This record gives sequence, structure tokens and C-alpha cells, in this order.
Amino acid sequence: MTATLREATFGDGAAAAELLRRVGLAMPSGEADIQAFWQRLWKTNPAFEASPRPLSLGWVLEDEGRMVGFFGNIPMLYFMGHHAAIAADAALWGVEQTHRQESGRLAQAYFDQANVDLLFVTTGVKPTGRIFERHGAQRLPQPGFGKVWYWVADGPGFVAAALRKRGAGQNLAGLSAGLGGPLLNAGIRIAARWPKAPSLSIELTAMDRVGPDFDGLWERQLAGKPRFMACRDARSIRWHFAANDTMVLTHRSGGELLGYMALIRADAEAVGLRRYKIADVLIAGDDADIFESLLGAAFEATIDAGAHVLELIGLPDVFRRRARAARPFVRAVETWPFYYKPVGWTLSKCLDEPGAWYATPFDGDTTLM
Repeated sequence: MTATLREATFGDGAAAAELLRRVGLAMPSGEADIQAFWQRLWKTNPAFEASPRPLSLGWVLEDEGRMVGFFGNIPMLYFMGHHAAIAADAALWGVEQTHRQESGRLAQAYFDQANVDLLFVTTGVKPTGRIFERHGAQRLPQPGFGKVWYWVADGPGFVAAALRKRGAGQNLAGLSAGLGGPLLNAGIRIAARWPKAPSLSIELTAMDRVGPDFDGLWERQLAGKPRFMACRDARSIRWHFAANDTMVLTHRSGGELLGYMALIRADAEAVGLRRYKIADVLIAGDDADIFESLLGAAFEATIDAGAHVLELIGLPDVFRRRARAARPFVRAVETWPFYYKPVGWTLSKCLDEPGAWYATPFDGDTTLM
């Protein structure tokens, strides 16, 4: 059975949402929410305005007029110094079981697309990584993406969630947490496995107050050491985190914004784990002292919110050294979460060194949707 392959249009959004829901992806429901979802990814996305060339929305497989496969394409605006680039994030990929043998056609269409400078995916699924490797993609060379660092803010809640994940019943998990939680909390305190309290002033900035001072911080960052970075001007930050419960911690001195850390709520509801993840960090001059205070404030915010754990993945090594000093617990990721493939000569010559990147969970779709 051979389906017809074509480029997606904005009008395909409702059918794509229905297909992706059928194959097990979490998607919005209701006409208005579905429309808003695709409007954000494909219409108000800053990359479409920044690109001088038309960009693909994705690709569709149809069988007798019915959508049976979809591969979403999310363009994202990047910079190397002041030179802009367009990266294409592979996201929202689903094919009905009856047409799985044609999945490769969707992947090939993604890798054959024109008008972008980089192809990449952020995924925890091994088959996707294998597909990217077959098409010549590389693992992100920046250290820190192979392991998750975390700090426990609520021992009893964390123990209960861990037991549920291992198959313990609700009653046993609750009982074990009640008995073991205080001991775990005591062990964490004795081992000092938590970030220091902030020594610098940190404040919470509402998302609707992310404005011109964030633009100033971004411009100062671009003027420094050239690294491949997702655009972090105020508009891009507001767009990126529009669908998430996001907390933005900031440090200012003399009225000037010198750094921020964005946290997203990412609970594992199936096991009852309440969790914050560090989604992004940007600090003038990569000042590690500011990072240390932001990390301490993030841990305090995690406690105040009643969450069980604070997680960190990625970030440049200058920040990771300070995070390591806070003695995080460590778990390995199930599969490498970031593959990329440059398109054209320019980027292919400068992205194979770890220092060429400034990658955080802000990259890709893991904190976007």
C-alpha cells in the first residue's frame, strides 16, 4: 500500500492533531485549542519572519484523501555571533500502523528540505536517534546531555514516586515514603546535597514583563564569544514558553538585567512526581557567581512550590562546574537526546567542537510544547 506524500499546509493542522492523538501523542483537543497550537508553531514563530526564504511546515502521507502519516517541522531562529541561521526541529512525527513501512519517506522529505542551515532533533526515543544517524546526523558534542543532575526537595514525595515507578502499589508507596522520607531528608542534609542559598538578589519576573532589558542581555551575549545559540531576545523567550508553566528568576544590578534562569513545571503525573526542570539560563559574561545564586533560588522555589525535585541537563561547562559543587544526584538518560546535521559548508566546519555550542533544554521542542 503506497500513500501520497506532499508538503503540509496550515489547513492540515486539525487532521494532523487527530492523527497524532490516534498514535499516542498528547495533543490539544477542541477546534480553538488546535487552531491556537498550530498558529503558534507556524504563524507567530519568529523564525518564519526572520527567514528570507520560504520554510516547510512539515509533510503529510495520505491514502485516498485520509491522513495516515505526518512529520512536523518547527523552524527555529539561531545565531552564531551576529550571523542568523535557521534550524529545523523534527517534531510531532506519527504514522498509522498500516503505513509504518512508509515512515522513511517522511524522514527523507525532512532531510531533503531546502532553505534551512541545520537539521536537528531533541528526543528520548532510540528509533529516532537511529534514523538521524542513518541520515548522517551527529550527537551534540557539548558535554552534559547524557545525564540528568537533580536535587531532592521533598524526600517523602520523591521516595513515593520512585516506588510507584518501580511498580509498588499506592498504599505501599505511601507507607514507605512515610517511613523512609525523614531518613532520606536527613541523609540529604548531612551530605549537603543541595544548592547554596543565593548570595545575590534574585527576583521572580512574570512572563509578560520579559521585555527590553532581556533584549539588552541578549545583545551583550551576541557581542561576546561566538557560539551557536537559539535566539533569546524577549519576543523569542515569550513565544517559546507560551505553552508552559514557566518561572523566570532574574538577577539585576543597578537596574540592569545580568542574568535569568527559566524553570518549567514538568510533573510525571503517572507516578505522582512533582518536578521543576531548569529550561534555560543566560548570564552576562557567563558569570558563575550569578548562576550559583540563580540555582540556589531555583531550589528554594522548588521547595516553596511543594515540588519534589529540581532537574538540570545540559548548560555550558562553566555553569556545570558550579552545579556539580552542589553535589547533585545523577541518572543517565535512556538515549542520547540531541542529534544535529549541518546543511551546507559554513556550519559543518564550526559545530563539531563542544565550545561551539550553547545548548540547553531551550533548544528543540522538549520545553516548547
